[in-house]
Amino acid sequence: MADSTSEQLASAAAITNFNKKIGDQSRLYNGAEYIFYDAVIKGNPYYNDTATFEPGSVIYDGINYSGVSLLFDLNKDCVITLLPNKFTMIKLITERVRSFDISGHHFIYLDKEKSGKLAPGFYNQVYNGGVELLVKNKKLLQKTSGLSGTIEYFFSESKEIYLKKGGVYTSANSKGAMLNILKDKSKELKQYIGTNNINFDDNKEQAMVKVAAYYDQLTK
Repeated sequence: MADSTSEQLASAAAITNFNKKIGDQSRLYNGAEYIFYDAVIKGNPYYNDTATFEPGSVIYDGINYSGVSLLFDLNKDCVITLLPNKFTMIKLITERVRSFDISGHHFIYLDKEKSGKLAPGFYNQVYNGGVELLVKNKKLLQKTSGLSGTIEYFFSESKEIYLKKGGVYTSANSKGAMLNILKDKSKELKQYIGTNNINFDDNKEQAMVKVAAYYDQLTK
């Protein structure tokens, strides 16, 4: 009994000392442990197909943490970080993440109140002005029958683009859909697209960002 009590006290002291050393960052390391997927699954569930941690920043519980090792799991729609031991991985508590930045992209969390008709979760905010452009990246775990009758698992990737105007998010996965949402300036936008040779097939997101920014100029 005495040994057990001593061990508990020693453990508590170690945790206290750990939290003192890392200061405010101790609030960041309070999620559940994260485990990598089975290696037999084809592909990976991570943003940009990157299965290694990258330096990023995150606003968590209202505190901005920079230089944090991050990994974004698109299948589970969760953000993972490393404990200072550089080995243990934990999932950040989703509802406490306001936003995070990784690979030069800014992701925001929309809860039920902010998302409207959209599903709550993390969205890549590619433009934020008078109108807003969000991209929802997904990687779903799928299964299929192999040649020998065995079941094979793989990740299937998809992407949805949403345009927010007048406080409402609307699906905008094509040039036509975007122009329909911004129809009050569709004539000017069509002329702008043609004059500047903006090709939606080459890079849809980049094209939409240019059009959204020009729309904001027209409606100032």
